[in-house]
Amino acid sequence: MSTCLLAASDPTALDRAAAALQAGEVVVVPTETVYGVAALVTAAPAAEAIYALKGRPADKPLQVLVPDAAAAAALTADWPPLAARLATDHWPGGLTMVLPAGIVPPAAQAGDGSIGLRCPDHPWLLALLRRVGPLVASSANRTGQPPATTAPAAAAALAGLVSLVIDGGESRRGLASTVVRVLADGLQVLRPGPLTTAELERYGQLR
Repeated sequence: MSTCLLAASDPTALDRAAAALQAGEVVVVPTETVYGVAALVTAAPAAEAIYALKGRPADKPLQVLVPDAAAAAALTADWPPLAARLATDHWPGGLTMVLPAGIVPPAAQAGDGSIGLRCPDHPWLLALLRRVGPLVASSANRTGQPPATTAPAAAAALAGLVSLVIDGGESRRGLASTVVRVLADGLQVLRPGPLTTAELERYGQLR
């Protein structure tokens, strides 16, 4: 498979990425944290392909990217006030919230029935999400290798494994998102990231 590297500023980029995703393909997309490899939530074979092309363990769930808090809430079985507050304060941005999954495809769920949701702070990617809906995603690299912060690095890491890489410039942050599980009385930090402990402590007990 040949890999096409296409600038996000190209007038055809949004249409071509949307068409590829809707055809059940996997696409590399820019985010403000690191480059991601993505597929439609509803495209189960493409989601499975993400695991295969990354060499990702089956017990490590994929993230779900959403265009806004309303789209996130629609994918959960419970959208508590704390989740709404976090979304207001930190979305779009580098925060992934883990919540009970609603009626969603298996690719969007972890083994414990949860779902990890993030609204990315990248204008081009937000436009794509508004066009096609939520995407399952992971960092655009082989498992165990450093995440890619540029499109050429992502294309090199996944050469021959994806057909389309969208070049949105160098990732502004270069650090994967903070991942927290939203609890009744606070947050469980599952992965450190851009948000500091002090910022998270505002929302209750940390575990």
